Amino acid sequence: MEHIDLQPGFVFSPQPMYMIGTNNEDGTPNFCIITWIGFSADNGPCLMMTIGGTKLTKTNILREKRFSANMITEDTLWLADYFGTTRGEDRAKNVLPYTVLRGKMVDVPLIGESHWIYECEVIRHIPLGGAVRCRGAVRNIRIERAFREMDMDRIVLTRIRPAVYSPYRYYSVGELLGEMGEWKTRCGVSEAVSSLPEKADGMSFSPAPSGDAPAEDFRVRRMQPSDARIFTEEEIAQGWYTDISKFEGRLRDQEAGKCISLVAEYRGRPAGYVHVYLRSTEGPYAGTDLPVIVDFAVLEKYRRMGIGRRLMDEAERIAGRYADAVCLAVGLHSGYGSAQRMYVKRGYIPDGTGIWYNGKPCIPYETICTADDDMTLFMMKKLHS
Repeated sequence: MEHIDLQPGFVFSPQPMYMIGTNNEDGTPNFCIITWIGFSADNGPCLMMTIGGTKLTKTNILREKRFSANMITEDTLWLADYFGTTRGEDRAKNVLPYTVLRGKMVDVPLIGESHWIYECEVIRHIPLGGAVRCRGAVRNIRIERAFREMDMDRIVLTRIRPAVYSPYRYYSVGELLGEMGEWKTRCGVSEAVSSLPEKADGMSFSPAPSGDAPAEDFRVRRMQPSDARIFTEEEIAQGWYTDISKFEGRLRDQEAGKCISLVAEYRGRPAGYVHVYLRSTEGPYAGTDLPVIVDFAVLEKYRRMGIGRRLMDEAERIAGRYADAVCLAVGLHSGYGSAQRMYVKRGYIPDGTGIWYNGKPCIPYETICTADDDMTLFMMKKLHS
C-alpha cells in the first residue's frame, strides 16, 4: 500500500452523533447535534464532548451544568438534521413536531422519539480557546422498552441502528463483521483471547430448527447489490429456478425510488427478502397510490424462525407511511400454502376481484388459466383504523 502525507488541518474521523438537550434560561427545551463526543470513566461512566462556536447549547450547559444526550439513529435523523441546521439563537426550534420528556434523575429535556438517552451532570469543563470541553457524569440511562432483553455486555448495533457522521454527510452502521478474536483466528493464530467474554460463541451460523430467532441475531436492512448473487446461488441450491436479473431489476427500481427492497439477515447472513412498491403497477390497483408488497421469500434453511414475520412487520410499517392499507398477490397452488396461511393470520383478506392470471382477471367459467406461479389472488390489509 502506498501512502501520501497531508498537512494537519481539517481532520477526518467517523463520529457518533447525539442530540444534546439543555434548558434555556426561560425553561424551554433546546436541542442541537454534537459529534465531538466520547466516553470515559471518573468514579463511574462519563460522557465527554467538545462544543465550539457561540452555540446556545454551550451557554446553557455552562449555566445549568447538566444536559441530556439523545442517540441519533436512522429513524430520528430527520429530527436531528433539523436541529443541526437551525440556530437556537435565532429562533425556537419548534417547526417540526416532536415529543419532549423530562429526565428522571437530572432535570433536562429528553426526546421521546430517541431510543437511547443519557442524563448527565457536568462535573468538569475546560475552556479551549473559543470552545469548551465538558465531562458529564452519567446519572441515568433511558432506553426503549423493546431493548430491555438485550445483553448489555454485547450491544447489537445493527438493532439500534445508530447514525454516523462524516463531514457534511450521514451514514448508517453496516453489517456485523464478527466477534472479538474471530479475525485473529482467521489469520491462523489459534491461542485464546483472554478478554473474550465466555458467552461469546464466535461465528456459529447454525440456525435453530424451530421457534423465533433471538432478536439480536436478526436485522432488516435495505437490499444491496451483493445480495443479488447470494440469493441467486442459495435459491438455485435449494432447487428453485432463479435468475440474478430478478434481483438486479429490483435494485434498479429501488435506486429509481420506485420501491424499498428489504433483506432479513440472520447472524449476518442474508436469509430472506421482500419488496415494497410505493405505487401499484399491475393488477386491480395499477396506477393508484396503494403500496404493494411483492416477491416475498425466506430461504428454506431459515424458515420457522420468525424471520418471515419480522420481514412482513417492517414491510407493513414502511407501507403505512404512505397509505392506510397495503395489498399483495399470492399464488394459488400448494407451493404457496404457507404464505396463504400467514397472510390470513396477519389480517389480509381477498379484495373481491377474483383470480388473476398473467396480470389479467380470469373470466368466470373459462379454462385458459393454469395453476402456475402466474395464477394469483389479490389480498388487502387495513394498516390504520
